[in-house]
Amino acid sequence: MSTDQRRRAPGRPRNQEADREIIAATLRLLAEQGYERTSIEAVAAEAQVTRATVYRRYSTKPELVCAALGAYPGSEDLPGPDDVREFLVHAMTAFRDGVRECDGVAICSTLYLNRRQHPEMLDEFAARIVEPRQARVRAVLDAGVELGSLRAGLDTEMVVAMLFGAGIQHVLTGGDLSEQWPRRVVDAVWPLLAPPPVA
Repeated sequence: MSTDQRRRAPGRPRNQEADREIIAATLRLLAEQGYERTSIEAVAAEAQVTRATVYRRYSTKPELVCAALGAYPGSEDLPGPDDVREFLVHAMTAFRDGVRECDGVAICSTLYLNRRQHPEMLDEFAARIVEPRQARVRAVLDAGVELGSLRAGLDTEMVVAMLFGAGIQHVLTGGDLSEQWPRRVVDAVWPLLAPPPVA
């Protein structure tokens, strides 16, 4: 028996495919049916696994939902901010892809509707998904202002709200975030960000 085998915890090894299916099913059901109707039983049926398979991993629905939110597509693959304009395009592309893949706006909406009964879920969504992405973009904008590549005195917090808010508003009013949307939204706000031309 190898050292790795001796160190492995007793019992059957975790099925990584089942892990992925459970998380994907949870995100789908949150978007399609809302938080209240997303039960462990419903997730098991959607993922085509037994309830015991889900319960072995997550003993409660909040634990399952938190795990699913933590697996939401991230923005770790964004390029370095050498070119702020292109960085913003990539950031908005990652945002669009996340909305398309997991319907993040619908998930946020259902957690908001249940904010009084389950405020911790909306807080979890903000902490795991919204705040890290917005903080990354704002940090790049703040650095651009400090380096002089962006307009002095720029309200970077408001710019971040404008960029992400434009996408959320578009989805909530029935629109689709097309392949061209990330560059269009950056092009629309860029005149507000660029420093004035040198006289």
